[in-house]
Amino acid sequence: MDYIPTFEKGERFNDDYYDFIKALGIELEKEGYIKQYIQDKWMYIFSGLETFEGEETFEWLKAKNHCIYLIDSLVEDKIILGGLENKIDSKIERFFKIKNVAQTRYSYYPNKPKSSEQIDYIILRVLNSL
Repeated sequence: MDYIPTFEKGERFNDDYYDFIKALGIELEKEGYIKQYIQDKWMYIFSGLETFEGEETFEWLKAKNHCIYLIDSLVEDKIILGGLENKIDSKIERFFKIKNVAQTRYSYYPNKPKSSEQIDYIILRVLNSL
């Protein structure tokens, strides 16, 4: 069986990491970005553990570049680990069923995608709630 590592915790939070991740999932569902927030699955994909291929996934309902931007923002803010060694694009493809992540990212890079301030606001709102 192929194992796919999940998103790993970065340096920004200690005890508040899982509170942040939980609140982020709830906000994304409330704002219509993910179809259904299922806490155990959501928390698992941000646990840093390994998972079998084909398990936890979430349907991203809005612009695909917003999902990529969200994950990139979490990496930039050191909330989750990123970089080539962490295969962030593969994880986005796997957990959010988004294809061609790198191509999509570079279609707006170095700028932000259109309406990305909504993602920034969700992250800020969740951070301020802790």
